[in-house]
Amino acid sequence: MKINKKLKLGTLVLGLSFGLLNASVNGTGCTGCHGVNWDKKALGKSLKVSEMTNSEIEKALIGYKEGTYGGQMKGLMKGQVNKYSNKEMSDFSKTIGKTDSATVKETTKVVNPTKPLVKKESIKLPENGDIKKGQKLYSKKLKKDCNITGAKIASKHTQDEWSEIWTSNNFSSEIKTICPDVREKSLKEKYLPHYYQFLFEYASDSGNVPSC
Repeated sequence: MKINKKLKLGTLVLGLSFGLLNASVNGTGCTGCHGVNWDKKALGKSLKVSEMTNSEIEKALIGYKEGTYGGQMKGLMKGQVNKYSNKEMSDFSKTIGKTDSATVKETTKVVNPTKPLVKKESIKLPENGDIKKGQKLYSKKLKKDCNITGAKIASKHTQDEWSEIWTSNNFSSEIKTICPDVREKSLKEKYLPHYYQFLFEYASDSGNVPSC
């Protein structure tokens, strides 16, 4: 079969895939949907690969294979990644996207014992955000897109980590990372302070559990 021949050569020409080829193979066959510079949303739904870090790409590819990642794209991508080993996908993920050298997600989890922790009272919150409104908005706007409960998404980070993500202007990007299929209309600027207050209130170290 032609497909088997291409696999033996290490080449897979499927425009809908992430370019799941080992690092030595030209991935131009995947750029029809993802763009020559990996800067297009495949089928108008996926994240832009060029804006993802190497580790985020690896997590997505392996997650598609294990069925733990993705929403509307999950069924499509699982069929493409099953034929690859985790190592092959890990190696390929290092050839596209951004490097992990200075990502917010990694640095916010590092604790410097010589530097005092920020007290909860000193954390600056958005003045126009409301916890209850954020909970209602999550149930109405984001829950279906994310396909997880409010408690689960809030527990992705501690309160300090949510605060760091907010103050570094990476809040929307982090929501998109957790919920790859989120619609842009669900992330309007006016909604963000309310989402933030809700997620901060029910963060992993808050001891609180939301009802949604």
